[in-house]
Amino acid sequence: RFGLSSCLGGLADSKRPCRERPYLPSSDSVLEFNKIYNRLQNDFSFETFEGPSLKGGLDNKWVGNSFFNHNGRSTIDPLDSNNHVLYFPVVSSEARFFSPPIENSSSKGNRVVVKFRYLATGSNVGGCIGYVDGTGDPSTQTWALCDNGNDMQSNGSWISCQFVVPLQLGSFRIAITDRRSPGKDAYFDDIQIGTGGTTTCTGVDVPKRDPPGEEGYSDAVVDSLSTLLTAGRLGSKAKSIIADAFDRAGSADDGLAIAQQLIVTTPEFHTTNVVESTDQPRSDGGGFPQQTGKPYKALVYMYFSGGCDSFNMLVPHTCSNDLYEHYLDVRQHVAIERERLLPISASGQVCSRFGVHPALSTVKTLYDDEDLLFFCKYWRTSISND
Repeated sequence: RFGLSSCLGGLADSKRPCRERPYLPSSDSVLEFNKIYNRLQNDFSFETFEGPSLKGGLDNKWVGNSFFNHNGRSTIDPLDSNNHVLYFPVVSSEARFFSPPIENSSSKGNRVVVKFRYLATGSNVGGCIGYVDGTGDPSTQTWALCDNGNDMQSNGSWISCQFVVPLQLGSFRIAITDRRSPGKDAYFDDIQIGTGGTTTCTGVDVPKRDPPGEEGYSDAVVDSLSTLLTAGRLGSKAKSIIADAFDRAGSADDGLAIAQQLIVTTPEFHTTNVVESTDQPRSDGGGFPQQTGKPYKALVYMYFSGGCDSFNMLVPHTCSNDLYEHYLDVRQHVAIERERLLPISASGQVCSRFGVHPALSTVKTLYDDEDLLFFCKYWRTSISND
């Protein structure tokens, strides 16, 4: 949709059906920007939920069911305003939040375990964590621990837990959900990979890890995108709005996608001059001026993005240099037969007659009445011409 996929007029193979999903790279190409930041992208070891700019978010690229949107959100820890944690605003009996693939390797005979901290503000609120095979589509899961009995009881305080990953899985993804009640009542934090031998919430050490994010990261990304997409002309207010959206998006990859979408909506992206915002509502101008009765002429400029170009609207018809045959060679199966064209006369051209597209009979009438002219191959240029 942004020029990289086969969807919505993208640059990829248009014959391939549009099956793009938000977290599944296009089979034709993938957009990457500033990958130095996300050092955990292909080597998951922990997640702090502090985000790229340490304002809350995802350190890693978590995905949803079948690579669609996930439903996890980062929020402020209800017991520590300086910490960010994971919660789910929507109930789901199945996991809709999966980690990147993780290699299931043993160390000195110890089994791989997933360690985490869990907080519930009520009893049996439905928080669950488990795993899924890392080689397939993340659409099913096996729950290892759930807050629906005696396995993972928080009682209003943070507890530390771990679960063992089966040896038969060569790789796995961590799967998390809230299965019972929506809202902020089940929280996860400090998810990390370790070693151990049992699945338990007793006597587990879950050390705090330094988050990989950097203060001001979103501002730096927006500055770079401003240079790339607007020649550095993006205004400070627009930058602030886009940086805030970046931080709320989740991971650095999610933030990059929303930042690009927002930048192309700004006036700086659509103009080449410096935009000065008054930050005030536009006045209605007092309505239309009174008619003076004087003759009035206007030049109407229309920019067509697509197939309404000079070889589709105005087609060679009767020409001295076989231009119509050249037109047939170029346009192939979309060429318009000479008999269907609406002929108009021309002088001083290689063609004594041109053909107007058969759907534009009004345009032909305007031309015949000398109320319309054609300007062919017109384009702006930065080079002075005599």
